[in-house]
Amino acid sequence: MDHFAIKVIIFLSILMMKEIKLIIILVSLIFYLGVSAKNVFAADFYISPTGNDSNNGQTSSTPVATFAHAETLLNAGDTLILMDGIYNQQLHPRKSGTEGNPITYMAQNRGQAIIQMTTPGEAILLASNSSGYPGGAFYCHDITIDGLIARSNGEYNTIVINSWDSATEAEMVKRIIIRNIGAFGSALDANAAAVAIGNNATYITIEDSFAYGIGRAAMIAFGSSHITVRRVVLRYDYWRGTGKINDPRRAFSGYNTQDSVFENIIVLDGAPMPPEVSCDMAGMVASGNLTPAYVTHSARNKYLGSIVLNTVGNGLLTNGGGSPNEDQQFKDLIFHKVTGYGAVVEQLETRGIYEYITIKNSGALGFKTGTNGVSDETIKNFFIDTTGGVGFYLENPSAVTTFVDNTAINLVSGSPIEASYAPTLDYLTRPTMVTGHERGGTMVNRYVDGNLTSIPLWPWPNEDLIRENMCDPDDLITAHRTSANGAGWEPEWCASNKTLTEHIWEYLGNECPEEICGAISIRSDVDNSSVTNTTDALLTLRNSLGLSMDGTAWQAGATTGDVNCDEVSNSTDALLILRYSLGLSMDGTSWCE
Repeated sequence: MDHFAIKVIIFLSILMMKEIKLIIILVSLIFYLGVSAKNVFAADFYISPTGNDSNNGQTSSTPVATFAHAETLLNAGDTLILMDGIYNQQLHPRKSGTEGNPITYMAQNRGQAIIQMTTPGEAILLASNSSGYPGGAFYCHDITIDGLIARSNGEYNTIVINSWDSATEAEMVKRIIIRNIGAFGSALDANAAAVAIGNNATYITIEDSFAYGIGRAAMIAFGSSHITVRRVVLRYDYWRGTGKINDPRRAFSGYNTQDSVFENIIVLDGAPMPPEVSCDMAGMVASGNLTPAYVTHSARNKYLGSIVLNTVGNGLLTNGGGSPNEDQQFKDLIFHKVTGYGAVVEQLETRGIYEYITIKNSGALGFKTGTNGVSDETIKNFFIDTTGGVGFYLENPSAVTTFVDNTAINLVSGSPIEASYAPTLDYLTRPTMVTGHERGGTMVNRYVDGNLTSIPLWPWPNEDLIRENMCDPDDLITAHRTSANGAGWEPEWCASNKTLTEHIWEYLGNECPEEICGAISIRSDVDNSSVTNTTDALLTLRNSLGLSMDGTAWQAGATTGDVNCDEVSNSTDALLILRYSLGLSMDGTSWCE
């Protein structure tokens, strides 16, 4: 029996008379919870830029130096803790975890472990390789990466998650989780992105992260399935594209991807088009094409609760290629201050559902559908305000089977539509709607796995870290994003002194509501007593059991009790809080506070 279990038993004995039911359950959890308990007690190892591979890596005083050596120490369920500093070496795992017991690479302090390549190459490469690859066949799966900053070098993607073209579904890279990550792109000319998912990747999650820098896109999901991207901040900055100078640029692209969810994404401050370039640009893209990938068109994807703000080109572009995109849903989306269409269905799409969408201040018309292969489209609950043309342009009206409950006002041409039902737009993310005639997108609570929850989305997670990196003066110079390059090149957010939450909520000139910008973010100190102790552990356990919290000191909030940042407070969090309150090391656990 380890020391933690002994301390728990002593603790339980002291409190047994007071909280007998909860304590009995807590004892059961400690000894029988399987995966959760294993995650708490899994082995951890340390690596440091100043480490030595002759060390055992078992403590922060004896870290190893290289990822290659560290990997020889790791087994399923283990964690490699990256101590603060700059790692001039690629993170390319060649050992996988097992389902439910991933191998984890985690920064000791979020954002302070930086993978910075000094020779050309990706910073983080998670790849399944065929037998013909140097080193032989390797199937990459069950890996978690948490809290790192990644910076590539040269004509490469920064973070890559992929498999070879002919990989079967069983051989694909799978069950990868990337969270609290920042990626800065470096590819001036190659068709690359800061984060590239695919091709041939499946069951991948990227959350609470950000991507920017040099490359054709900030993030792309290509030729893959069951991808989840949520609560990410993306900015397209610059791509020279020698040899393909007029190829399209995007901040985010879901390309030949199926059964995926893209939720709570912020795309902002897209760079202008250089004078020598004439290309299609967009904040978000949902597209498909005929390729050698396992997945050859986009289908059954969901784009939910997201905003494209102040960007060049179209807010949203959807188009198929080869075979039509099918059964995609677009809901609670906001497009403001885009120079092109607010949203456009270009070609080859069937049964697309577009609902509860706000388009404000688009340079061209609001929403457009094309004629080539577009059919059975649903358009409802739109709010369009101020465009460079008409509100809606349906080139083939018969391709739209449902067109109801839409409002369009302040148009350069064409007549207003149902203007009396226009919501009041004090805040882009929270329109005040006419009861019974709701129109426009809302972005207040989190979407999780395609479902709208009651969990507040704001304040935005990691917003201080995001600003520190995306507005770094040196990075802005490298990415051509300074005012010296002309109007529009300096990102609006970086030119302000606001948090990301304030920037979004105050964009229309109104002060951020107290319940949004003044919200308290609580994790372990669930009673807001300024100290984390055993009382917090018991309260967290009580809440996880579904018992009434009335009359307790529990401070309900988006993050209350969620100390492993998995979006829910449960018995695992109670165990972690108890461990912390007993003064035990949290290294190697999923503690994220």
